[in-house]
Amino acid sequence: MDNGWGRPSTYIECFDWLMAPYPHGGDPLTDGDPSKAPDVINNSWGCPPSEGCTLDQLAAIEPAVNAADAASILVVVSAGNNGPGCGTILHPPAIYPRSFAVGATTSADQLASFSSRGPVNYDGQILRKPDVSAPGQSVLSAIPGDMYGTLSGTSMAAPHVAGVAALVLQAEPGLRGDTAMLKAILQATADPLISFVCGGADVDGSPNNLFGWGIVNARRAIESLTQTGFLSGYVTDEPGAALKGALVTARDRQGVVRGTTTTDAQGAYSLRLAWGTYRVEVYREGYRTALAEPIFVVGGQTSTHSFRLQPQSPPPPTDTPTPTPTATPTPTATPALPQIPLWLPLLRR
Repeated sequence: MDNGWGRPSTYIECFDWLMAPYPHGGDPLTDGDPSKAPDVINNSWGCPPSEGCTLDQLAAIEPAVNAADAASILVVVSAGNNGPGCGTILHPPAIYPRSFAVGATTSADQLASFSSRGPVNYDGQILRKPDVSAPGQSVLSAIPGDMYGTLSGTSMAAPHVAGVAALVLQAEPGLRGDTAMLKAILQATADPLISFVCGGADVDGSPNNLFGWGIVNARRAIESLTQTGFLSGYVTDEPGAALKGALVTARDRQGVVRGTTTTDAQGAYSLRLAWGTYRVEVYREGYRTALAEPIFVVGGQTSTHSFRLQPQSPPPPTDTPTPTPTATPTPTATPALPQIPLWLPLLRR
């Protein structure tokens, strides 16, 4: 950063260094060491058009974000301070699907007026953002001069989320490398806040385009690691009629079956599962098998997923060869014998 001024190339260079740190002045290709990469990074910056992220360059930094996420680094980012209007999450990296964007709340658990809102219109997709929220107004902060002061902004909120993620990883080191499951835990254990403002909300008002899934909750996130979770939903046919007796099977990432059940008369099913990532299959005679993955089950929470089964297509007709007709010989005509009336002998008398 040049006194707080960035550009796409320097932001990409930062991601490059974070994924494989190298000494100052070193060669990234030969001196980079991925073993020193962090598990979580916090990004309290945005790249506006004035820094080079113009409309034709909006996607320039996304490959670096995706690469970091694929390298098992949770990319936590500030949603931005362009509120209170809808659709004000405008700049990279908050607009990218794989970045974990954070909104700012007040001490009264309301959204801070400055916190940017969704939805995000990016690359032909309408994304619900932010992903979660955290305290970001009048937050006690360290400031230059070896002092403390209160600061406000989504830059104050995002570090809360990075900190909760670090606590979860410390409690369960097996989650290192699984950013998708880590995101699912942070979302499912957040304290939901209902809102239908800015559209895009779930049917019950959470998640939404103001708070995302809600305010992160460190205690619930940690406690979820010692609890089982639930997966429930409905199975219907294509028009929406309930299908009774459908077999629902949940397999873990190794393909091991961890739970099975059948649907009831209303087409409902429920499975009790250990927290984790699953592939779910639904089978019923006369219908095509339905598959869904990944499905995330979080301890102490209920995940939902419903299925619509399509009828099994009848097999295509088999072409039966028509036998080649063979010539049937016409029988030779035999002259008919004269018919002698039975009463002829009587005439001879």
